[in-house]
Amino acid sequence: MKRGRIETLLRSQPPDEPDYRGALDLDREPLDRPGATRVRRGAVVAAIGATAMLAVVIGLTAGRLASNRSEPSSSMAGAASATPHASLPAGVIPWIDATPAPSPTPGATARPDSLPSCSARALALVASGWSGATGSLAGGALVVNVSSEPCRVAGKPAVGLLDATGAVVARGGAAEPGTAAEAVALPPGGVAVAAIVWTNWCAAAPPSPLSLRLDLPNGGGQLSAPLRAIGPIGGGSVPRCDAPGAASTIGVPIPFAPPEPSAGGYQPRACAPAQLTAFAGKWLSNGGTSWANLVIVNFGGGPGGFDCRLPTSPVLELRDARGRLLATAEPMPPAGASVVLPPGWAAVTQIGFANWCSAPPSLPLHLNLVVSGSRVDVIARSTIYVPACMSGSQTPPPIFAYGNPMTLPGTTPPTPDSCDPALPLSVGLSALPSVRPGGTLIYTVTLTNRSAYDKTLDPGAFCPSYTERLFLPGSGTSLETRLALNWPSGASIPRGATATFEMRLKIPADAPPGTATLVWQLGKSGPAAKATFKIES
Repeated sequence: MKRGRIETLLRSQPPDEPDYRGALDLDREPLDRPGATRVRRGAVVAAIGATAMLAVVIGLTAGRLASNRSEPSSSMAGAASATPHASLPAGVIPWIDATPAPSPTPGATARPDSLPSCSARALALVASGWSGATGSLAGGALVVNVSSEPCRVAGKPAVGLLDATGAVVARGGAAEPGTAAEAVALPPGGVAVAAIVWTNWCAAAPPSPLSLRLDLPNGGGQLSAPLRAIGPIGGGSVPRCDAPGAASTIGVPIPFAPPEPSAGGYQPRACAPAQLTAFAGKWLSNGGTSWANLVIVNFGGGPGGFDCRLPTSPVLELRDARGRLLATAEPMPPAGASVVLPPGWAAVTQIGFANWCSAPPSLPLHLNLVVSGSRVDVIARSTIYVPACMSGSQTPPPIFAYGNPMTLPGTTPPTPDSCDPALPLSVGLSALPSVRPGGTLIYTVTLTNRSAYDKTLDPGAFCPSYTERLFLPGSGTSLETRLALNWPSGASIPRGATATFEMRLKIPADAPPGTATLVWQLGKSGPAAKATFKIES
């Protein structure tokens, strides 16, 4: 994680935070930073500017369907309450003898050139709002594979901008097919990102809301979606007039590209309804059960967007055409489970509907996602079929349930050990006792959240491991030990608070007597501290 990313992240203002309070001193020289992994923001983000319009959508295989009740929850707020974060652990957190978990790796992906081209029938489009870009306006769009088969996209789509009446406001050039090297594989739920730039508007602002239209290369069909507002625009709602009398233009400066992972950086809050959009894929029928993919996208909700925490099986309501509640998909165990959803990414699961034994409902049916006490309408890609009754003379409630918890499979999570020395965590070591060769050095490490921005910090998310470097008396090289940090999942350190860990380090039996030096560091390149102690003869 680069220093500039830390600055941007900590100065950012989520919806429920105070304004930026001032500069954070990031100028302290790191004690050691060998070979830390860094996340580089690529050309797509540069082209989009401040608009965070990346996304990943994942298809899941069919799983078992658990039965559930059709009654509504007794409390909307209770049914959709955000996953609580564990409190700051009290006392000294005990030491564990455990090595860090290996970094996750993405699953195998088919070669893009071996896949058929995606058609518009297989895709959904999500479009962001605008941000200023040197007189032009820049936004982003993602295309998501909502079908059950993999496909590929490549090149640049043709793009058009429409006003609220459907009139074309700006038009770009023809679609460009692209090369095999530019192809992006989209497994079920896969995503590709396109940057959109709108230039030269010399008339009154067009009727809003605006919508985006994409024509896929190779005659793949047409997609459209409303532009979603993500915050105020410094120069207004239209681009600057640079050429009076000339047409306004809109285009895609770079080919489709896969999304980039979030760099993380702070304790994510619960997802807010205003930052989410949801899709139900095409409903299919198998063995008397109707099922479809459910896709939930964090499209940002503010300039730059923020990671948020989404329950792995949020409350989902099935309603008829009159709005009457027919069934509720309740959360799956374990209770309180959640996933971190970066801006522009998506989480996906499957939903199943079976055994309808009552009078026919009023059609069409629709879905509501319940998040943080509010409902998000789920955009249906097809009709929700009413399944047949598979029971006897009794009339049990229908089965409407998640097939499996929401996940982000097939994506590469942020490297969990990309610890940066600029993180606002200070490290303090207790006084180190004397120890004999072959003995165990027992001490404590205290981490303090020094953030100037009221950020809670999760050491387990930033740096789930630590490194001990032992310099024996008279030695210029160190003996290095790397172990997992015993940090409770989901816990965090509030601004100004501390967390203390017990540490144990085995001293070599042949260690010479004298003064030894211990360097303790988060990860391999994070905040660090050092102290000396005596090795007795």
